[in-house]
Amino acid sequence: MLTSVKESTSTSNGFQYYYGGAPSKGVSYNFIVFFTLHLIILNYQIITIACSKKKKAFVTKKQMTRYLCMMIPFCVGCLFETVGFVGRLLSSHDVNNLSAYIMQSTCILLAPTLFAATIYMSFGELVKTLRVDEKSLIKPKYLTKTFVTGDVLSFLLQGSGGGLYASGSSSTGRILILAGLFVQIVFFVLFCIVEIVFYYRVEKHPNNISTVTRQLPSKLRNWRTYSGMLFLVSILILIRSIYRTLEFIQGFDGSIARDQGLLYVLDSGMMNLAAVLVVSFNIPDFMVSFEKQANDFEDMNTIINAYDSKSQDAIGLPLRTLI
Repeated sequence: MLTSVKESTSTSNGFQYYYGGAPSKGVSYNFIVFFTLHLIILNYQIITIACSKKKKAFVTKKQMTRYLCMMIPFCVGCLFETVGFVGRLLSSHDVNNLSAYIMQSTCILLAPTLFAATIYMSFGELVKTLRVDEKSLIKPKYLTKTFVTGDVLSFLLQGSGGGLYASGSSSTGRILILAGLFVQIVFFVLFCIVEIVFYYRVEKHPNNISTVTRQLPSKLRNWRTYSGMLFLVSILILIRSIYRTLEFIQGFDGSIARDQGLLYVLDSGMMNLAAVLVVSFNIPDFMVSFEKQANDFEDMNTIINAYDSKSQDAIGLPLRTLI
């Protein structure tokens, strides 16, 4: 719940008035534990892949760097959520603690924007690995750049707006935050459309790689379940963005802003579930394994094609007709 510091200091109840009551210690502790665990597991996954000589042999150095770096925003997002709830925990002991108030307000507001950056990049890598550039509404070379640019714009608007709002410029800050949230919603709706169209096109007109890898590397971790996971996380972030937009449209005195339960369920609850999905899928490990499957298929296809041309010259029949 981000609100103006000047306004808050004018009330007899201090920041408690703006929290809608003192923040819950129990809920704050829980979210600190949740997001700290997510952060630890994500870093473990990244380090494990980065240090694995076997995994490094499956992909190029450039690809490995992309797979690891695209997880950094999500890690920072988990850190933001943790710091935000540390701020709420501190506020539960002293609702007039200005530093804690600004900490929780800004960090919890900005964390989902960082989550979104990882989702955008992860989808772009999926399109490249499947070798189905033509199935995407936006060309792969522009796909990640387009959505990350929108994400950065949203982050800057919300960040600057949050700073102004917390420091006393409530009117300008509120406008900037709403602008940032609207930008995030527009780009996320567009992203969801791109995801749906992409999945439909690949399912209806699959290429060889998408057909062969329907259940690879495993039945539970393949490009179809990966695509579904990214879409579900996108929906969770979209729900959270809509909630925060309605909160700021209503203003601080609105019923949404004064209800802390909504924050726990529709904001941090959504982000915690998104983190559970991302952590469970282990994106870097999946992308490395999936890229290996795609490369193996291409190598095998190249060998068969080469043998076909020789067999046709020798006996007039391609190898494919003999298998």
